[in-house]
Amino acid sequence: MGINPSSALGPSLAKLSVFSNTTMPSVIAPTVLLLGSSDGTTGGSSIRARGTASYQIADLTEYVRISEGVNTYEPGDILEIDINRPDLFKKSDKAYGKKLAGVVSKTGSVILGEEGVEFDENFKPKNHVQLALAGRVLVKVTGPVAIGDAITSSSIPGVGMKAAKNGRVVGFALEPHSGGEIGYVKILINPHYW
Repeated sequence: MGINPSSALGPSLAKLSVFSNTTMPSVIAPTVLLLGSSDGTTGGSSIRARGTASYQIADLTEYVRISEGVNTYEPGDILEIDINRPDLFKKSDKAYGKKLAGVVSKTGSVILGEEGVEFDENFKPKNHVQLALAGRVLVKVTGPVAIGDAITSSSIPGVGMKAAKNGRVVGFALEPHSGGEIGYVKILINPHYW
C-alpha cells in the first residue's frame, strides 16, 4: 500500500509517503517524510523513516510501568524509580529525591517501549505512562522558578521546584513561574545530578 497525496497537490508537492509490504525505495523526491518496512513485510518489528517531522512541543518518551493506578498520574508529574518494586516508577514524594527519572508526558512524538503495554478501548495504556527521555516537556512546579533554573522534586507528590542545592534534577526551566499556586513550566528534560 502506498499513500501519496501528489495526485491532489501535484507531483512536486508530495509531503508524505507510507509503504506497506515493500522495502523502502531508495529515492522518493520531493517527499518530506517517508515511512516503510526495513524488511519488506508488515510482520517485521522494524520501521525505517527518512525525512523531517516538526512539532510545536515534542519529546522522546518511553512507556514505563507505574506502581499506582494510571488514573492517579497526570502529564507534568515528576517520576522516580520505585525502589521497592523493580522496573516500576512512581510519583516523586520528597524534596530533592535521589531516584528521579523524569516527567510524565503527553506530547511524545516518538514513543518507545510499547511491548507489553495493554491498551483500553480508547487506546489509553492501562498500566503505563509516557516518561519523557529527551526534549521539551511541561512539568508541575511550586514556588518561584526563573528561566534556566534546575528543577528537582518537592515534598508535594509529583510536583517540582527550583533546586536551591546540589542533587538530582529532571531538567532546566525554559520559562518562569511566579510561585503561589502549583503551575506548569516548560523544561528541557535532562535528568542528572546537578
